[in-house]
Amino acid sequence: MSPVAMVMWIGLASTVLMILLIGLLARLQRRQEGGYARRPTAQDCARLVSEALALDEYAAARLEAAQRAATTYEQIALDLAMVEAEREAAWQAHSAAAAAHAAASEAHAGRPIEQTIPDPLQREISSAARAAYRRGEITVEELRAVWQKVDGWDQEREDRAHELSRLRAEEAEAWRQYHAATFAENTARRAAELAEVASRTLTEEAAEAARRAELARIAAADCAAQVKRAKR
Repeated sequence: MSPVAMVMWIGLASTVLMILLIGLLARLQRRQEGGYARRPTAQDCARLVSEALALDEYAAARLEAAQRAATTYEQIALDLAMVEAEREAAWQAHSAAAAAHAAASEAHAGRPIEQTIPDPLQREISSAARAAYRRGEITVEELRAVWQKVDGWDQEREDRAHELSRLRAEEAEAWRQYHAATFAENTARRAAELAEVASRTLTEEAAEAARRAELARIAAADCAAQVKRAKR
């Protein structure tokens, strides 16, 4: 159990204990507020009893919802730890892919993919095709087709081009997976924050409803006593 989840469960337990003390505090408050401004009727007493029952039900429902929110938070916290690890692994994978691509590009820097082409027009076509390939505007197959037409292609150069294309694709995929993992981590963290806030808010609502229910029960008891005395 995470530290925050432990704090939430301790808070719920404290709320239950606090509700047990509410009766004493409510009785003191009732005595300080005094009785009715007018003589109560049996209808007043019945209304107070109904109000107390409704508030009891509301408090129980809020407390149960708070417990569910705490359980939800605990599960989300586990999910968050998992996606954090996945995001870190994705970053490491991207770093490795980027390093491999950079190393291969540097290794091939002194070995031009296309061979020397004597014809100026063919050299211009070859250079333009290579530039378009590096910008990602054409595929390696399209680049190869251009160079085959200008007689500037052989198997070694094809292998090097395929290797660089593969490494670049792996780097791009690793980057995509890292961003997906980051999004999942942020989503899980936000869900955990919402569950924590929900549990705390519901616990506070349960405590307030329990306090009001106890006040209504005390008022109903006082009401019944006054009605009974009035009948004597």
